[in-house]
Amino acid sequence: MDLYGKWNLNFFYQTHLKHYSPKQKISTKSLLNRAVEAMNHELDPPEQSSTSQTLLDSESSSSSHVPGLKSSSGKRTKKLISLENDINALVQCKHVANQISAQTIRELSGIYNFHVPDQNFKNSILKNFIFLVSTGPLTPQATVQLNLTKIPIVFVTVKLLRFPVEEDEVYDFRKWRGGELTGVYYNKVVGDLVDGFDMKLVLNVILKGCSK
Repeated sequence: MDLYGKWNLNFFYQTHLKHYSPKQKISTKSLLNRAVEAMNHELDPPEQSSTSQTLLDSESSSSSHVPGLKSSSGKRTKKLISLENDINALVQCKHVANQISAQTIRELSGIYNFHVPDQNFKNSILKNFIFLVSTGPLTPQATVQLNLTKIPIVFVTVKLLRFPVEEDEVYDFRKWRGGELTGVYYNKVVGDLVDGFDMKLVLNVILKGCSK
């Protein structure tokens, strides 16, 4: 694992609120069903102060279609997750001459299992995403493998970094070129978890900005 940090999904949730439609349905697997930010958005201030960080467990075919979360009595509770503070990002970087192979995707499962040992607990899968950052695209076989994988994987492509012309500027990273974002692809596990975040909308805006 090359990098380990946090992924602030509250940024995407705030975008969701701006484009929210009352008719929008959100998957029961979405992190919005566990998000403390969504609960706080739904509850009035007096209710927030008396509400512990738990969320009612509803297993209906579709979850709340409102931007926040409503609760009802008599249901089993689950701990809430902070979209801003609780989502972990495990990052693996690959500089390849051609394309990322299916074997590399399979290796990510082993890396994920090592760094996220308690996968029997649902919160572990919900809170830990693995990012594969590469200078090359996926092979068709690798794309199939990524789609079949049961862990949340985000595949990111970037332009190759280029050294400065002057040798004495090599250690000044402000003088380097490249590194722009060129593509983002994620599997169904991620798609379910970020359902309702308007993720693709925001990423498309970012990609257009990087292409200028």
